[in-house]
Amino acid sequence: MKKAILYLAAISCIGCGIRFKEAPFNLKLPDYFKTRNLYEKTDIWRFKMPELVGSIISGEPGSASYERVKRIVKEGYVAKLDVIQDSERKVYSSRIDQGIALEGSYLAFAANIGANRMAEVNIEDTSLVFINDADIPWEELVAKANTPNPNPAARRYWIQAALLSDITINYFTEISANASGVVGETFGAKGKVYNKQSGTTRDFKISLELIDIDKLLSSTRDASISKSKKAMDPEIIKTLLSQSHDRSLMLKDIK
Repeated sequence: MKKAILYLAAISCIGCGIRFKEAPFNLKLPDYFKTRNLYEKTDIWRFKMPELVGSIISGEPGSASYERVKRIVKEGYVAKLDVIQDSERKVYSSRIDQGIALEGSYLAFAANIGANRMAEVNIEDTSLVFINDADIPWEELVAKANTPNPNPAARRYWIQAALLSDITINYFTEISANASGVVGETFGAKGKVYNKQSGTTRDFKISLELIDIDKLLSSTRDASISKSKKAMDPEIIKTLLSQSHDRSLMLKDIK
């Protein structure tokens, strides 16, 4: 009901040439979003994240374009998909223009919005698959680390966790402040008036928590570990976790 009243008020204001109160826009993304490590193949893997987690991937550091090599998990292990609670889902909501594009991969699309357009973006973290530290197949990973990397220019990573984010985008186009017969959501920003266009766009991002297998090799050497059962010692595991993790998900906000 409130939205309907606002829409009617917007139509009346535009017809009378009344200026809108400036709406906030280009709110900053949370800092941890800028360090998230993205996986570009979301078309299929967003439906199969339990099978993605535990995979070894190869690629250049910071690139979303990884080659999936194989999956290594403990015998009989089944990864669990957790749906994130509604109260924890929404992590970003803002109206944006082209100027926000440098904020990171999640908003890179903004570079193509157009000078006379804005967008309203909502980002929600919707589901998570996470392999607990105790369930990491350390012996197998140490053994893998001790095999030659077939592509020395790339690094090898093991996926400990995958987080799916749902991005909803609505576009707004600049209209005259004196326009009449305007229907739909309308707001003012940058001294201009913008009206919502039909249709909503959705996109998905997968963020990964990674163990760097090549750092793992260095860690095992530093700790004087062979490929043996010593890799399962609690103190060794602690060392491996601290030295080989690529902490890119920043999961502190997820319960």
